[in-house]
Amino acid sequence: MNSLLAASSFWIWYDLDMPTNKWAMAILLLAMAGAIAFVMYRNSSFPGDLVGGDKDKHGCIGSAGYSWCETKQKCLRVWEEPCSVITSFEECAAAGYPIMESYPRQCNADGQTFTEVLPPAGEIPGDGGMSLTMKTWEWTRTLTDSGGDIRPEKEGVFTATFGEDGHVSFGTDCNSAGGSYTASETDLKFGDIMSTMMYCEDSQEREFLSPLSGVRSYFFTRSGELVLETDSEKIYFK
Repeated sequence: MNSLLAASSFWIWYDLDMPTNKWAMAILLLAMAGAIAFVMYRNSSFPGDLVGGDKDKHGCIGSAGYSWCETKQKCLRVWEEPCSVITSFEECAAAGYPIMESYPRQCNADGQTFTEVLPPAGEIPGDGGMSLTMKTWEWTRTLTDSGGDIRPEKEGVFTATFGEDGHVSFGTDCNSAGGSYTASETDLKFGDIMSTMMYCEDSQEREFLSPLSGVRSYFFTRSGELVLETDSEKIYFK
């Protein structure tokens, strides 16, 4: 607006004191038109192009990446803070937050820690009863009380199959093994485990079979895993 007033003042001064000149008149008119156009552009278009000049009805600034989250009743950037509210371990895990392989497992989301709720041994809520003999189980990891986390380098070769007759067989990346077992609702104990004697370099057979002699109990996790427990280790199967 100041530019418009300046141009108008100049026009009055020119009209009163300057001799008539067609070319000067044309230049002056062009200058006034440019000044008016600039003022109109600055007052209407320019503010909307600035970051922060596009707030929505909730006050969220879209150009800065903010949008309204109805669940949390606030503006947020979804890549910094999800709009959904996490209330359980399952929701935390499903949202992709990091899971600590503790026992029970824990999931951290937005500064909160959610602990996996384990069902009673022998059953999984909503999925019917589970049993040792229902399938061939595949070893996925062994966690130790000292912080160790041993995982198979080859998938699908380390297995445990429990028979209805009290016999159990194990598959490894080298030899086959087997023996007897006794189990109740939560207790589990293996008899002497015998195996073939083939030598295989870099085999994890020992890491898999050795802890089994110390197994005292078992349970099933909510996600359908079988966990065998010794005094200092937890052996996970899927």
